[in-house]
Amino acid sequence: VARFVEEAQVGAQLQHPNIIPVYELGRLPDGRHYFTMKQIHGIPFTVQVLGVHEASDPERWRPAPDGTSFRQLIQTFHKICITRAYAHSKGVIHRDLKPENIMVGRFGEVLIVDWGIAKVLGRDAAEDWEYAVETDRSVGNIMATQEGNVAGTPCFMSPKKASGQAHAIGFGSDIYTLGAILYELLSGHPPFRGSTVAEVIEKVKHNTPSLRR
Repeated sequence: VARFVEEAQVGAQLQHPNIIPVYELGRLPDGRHYFTMKQIHGIPFTVQVLGVHEASDPERWRPAPDGTSFRQLIQTFHKICITRAYAHSKGVIHRDLKPENIMVGRFGEVLIVDWGIAKVLGRDAAEDWEYAVETDRSVGNIMATQEGNVAGTPCFMSPKKASGQAHAIGFGSDIYTLGAILYELLSGHPPFRGSTVAEVIEKVKHNTPSLRR
């Protein structure tokens, strides 16, 4: 329940065109919590990335069947970076940023979704403490992830996160993930792949991704 409420509180305070607004947080008569948010339509960014790569060849980028071009992929990535900068200015780390959590609409709308495991650093980390995001968990100092707990998507994790170093997860972790997304945009697949989650996590912790073939 605490994570559910925190996700709603984070979404309600992050006012940005590329973040889905949360309108209301409440509790039903039977005690269950709920929150309402804007309804969206679109496809995951990863679908567009794969579409462009499947249509292209080693010599030239070509548009996907839906018309998405490599230039548009870069434009979307730029919007993702701007949105992350905004969230960081409010003291919020997404912690599970990946192409599947980025929705793209028919007319170029870009929305970062799924803030369920976001980490709220509070006023000390925000650019302007007066407008920093705060939640019940962050104010009560109970939001910290325990050491050794690895939450998120392995192939887009930073090495520190993959190692379970919760205390060391800061803005740099999200920035590393941006680099991993850019890697997939350029190559058509995540930086690290494996047959098991454990294998991918070990690669993230000890290897350096390369675009060279």
